[in-house]
Amino acid sequence: MRGTAPHPPKHGSSLLSRASIWIERICWILGAVAGLIWLGSLWDASAGRRGGIEQLHAASTIPRAEAQPVPDVSDWSATRLKHYREALSQRVAPPVAVLRIHSIGLEIPVFADVRELYLNRGAGLIPGTQPPGLGGNL
Repeated sequence: MRGTAPHPPKHGSSLLSRASIWIERICWILGAVAGLIWLGSLWDASAGRRGGIEQLHAASTIPRAEAQPVPDVSDWSATRLKHYREALSQRVAPPVAVLRIHSIGLEIPVFADVRELYLNRGAGLIPGTQPPGLGGNL
């Protein structure tokens, strides 16, 4: 019985194989970047909620919670640091209430505005609804 030698791969299939490997790598990189952007937006929203609650505590008789630690910015790029300082300089009106749902550990400031600047920091009152404490739909 004669053995048969395997056929050498065709040049086109090798090129296609290398291209598919690069496409896969690019997809993995894009997925990782998208994941980092998503995590950054979660962090920003969380920091905004904490800041809103702190504003409410400062403007009311609610006992003040302990101060939030200042982030370590030593490894941040100049661009990131500039954006961070710009975000801190944006003034927002203090929240009108804090929504707490203890069973799920949720604590969110409620703002009287529904613009993106406020909704990135917490919940907003829909225009035309009753303010907190007056009854009715909120």
